[in-house]
Amino acid sequence: MAWPAPNDYADAVQRPRVFLEDEELRGGQVERTPLGLPMVWSGNFADVYKIHCPATSNTWALKCFTRRVPGQQERYRQIAAHLDQAKLPFTVDFQYIEQGIRVGGERFPVLKMRWVEGLMLNQFVEEHIERPGNLKMVLDLWVKLAARLRQAEIAHADLQHGNVILVPTGGGSLALRLIDYDGMYVPALAGSRSGEVGLPAYQHPQRIREGTYDGEVDRFSHLVIYTAIRCLMVGRSALWNRFNTGENLLFRETDLCRPEASQLFDVLWRIGDADARSLVGRLILACRRPLGESPLLQELVATDGQVLPLSGNERTEVEAVLGVEAVPAATPYSTGPIEAATPMPPMAAEQQPPEQPPQIAAPPHGETEPVVPGAFEEFLDAVHQLPAPSVARPRKKPGSQEYLGPIRRLWKRLGAVSRPVGQTVLLSIPNRGPYGAGDARGPRVPRR
Repeated sequence: MAWPAPNDYADAVQRPRVFLEDEELRGGQVERTPLGLPMVWSGNFADVYKIHCPATSNTWALKCFTRRVPGQQERYRQIAAHLDQAKLPFTVDFQYIEQGIRVGGERFPVLKMRWVEGLMLNQFVEEHIERPGNLKMVLDLWVKLAARLRQAEIAHADLQHGNVILVPTGGGSLALRLIDYDGMYVPALAGSRSGEVGLPAYQHPQRIREGTYDGEVDRFSHLVIYTAIRCLMVGRSALWNRFNTGENLLFRETDLCRPEASQLFDVLWRIGDADARSLVGRLILACRRPLGESPLLQELVATDGQVLPLSGNERTEVEAVLGVEAVPAATPYSTGPIEAATPMPPMAAEQQPPEQPPQIAAPPHGETEPVVPGAFEEFLDAVHQLPAPSVARPRKKPGSQEYLGPIRRLWKRLGAVSRPVGQTVLLSIPNRGPYGAGDARGPRVPRR
């Protein structure tokens, strides 16, 4: 049985009463572009549509699969049962419908998942890169999320920027939501295999090589994400602009596979912040050890956000990996408002960061010692002086997440001149990732 092409699904969702089986979705309306065509988010093996149901006031992500996945129905059944029992605050409702859509006289499965409005993790980080207090709010939530997942014996198995949504909840606070449960691990799936290994820029090299699938696979990803954001609280725009590719936060697959040859790790090891450096050191060591030995985030980070320092032996091992001499000890970096933080060196006009939205009030934090004099400036100089890293050309066509940063900057510059022109660019280049069911790369207009 041949699976539907994207255009077949696009035709079907425009007439939900005819082609959809779910009673609620049959009364829904698909999100459309200004040209009147269905907005679609495309992933590795599925297309996602946003459908609003006026009768129930619910908005759903409809995930339509473009190829067969063995054991898919049973996998979703086990995941749904475990999540229903765990009742975690950061997961979303979903339903697997075996014969959910009719295309070409055949019926195919769909996934109905509640739509989440918010910003993907990388979008939030980019918009708040000059507000370390706001990034600290994300880190506080991330430690709690890691602990709750482990307590519930769940591994998301594809923790990355596109599957983490930041949702404003009012009063200057934030909530986290996880999406895309295709590769999730629950105890009932022990001993089975998963067809996914996650985004390589967030996964342990062992998992990429061996396809590891168990309850421990998230340990490394939690550390990667926490370390990247903690370092960006210090390095800010200079670090982000240098090492973010649109497919990561900071780290690339090559950094994690060969930390001894990584320019990024060399820069981060010289960062003038004790907590950030401790995290960098532990991530370097975790890259070179078995996945199951990656430290648990909740064992490294105290409730006040302070990170367990490296031991003398660990520090020596890290320096041996990087081939560097001992660097001076660092002190904690202040996470107060940007006005009180160490100023960044002047940037060229074309590099000036875009105007930021109103700042989310950060919760008060404990007193911290000032940064080592000159350490922050030295760190930024090291970033600016590095040659451009060699990044292998992605196997994706232009318009993928690799180009997200330049596209956003172009969008904002065009929007400042003429909003209709900016919207035309947005339609022709997929740049905004999913706010609902994951494994998507960005909205696009179906071809005719």
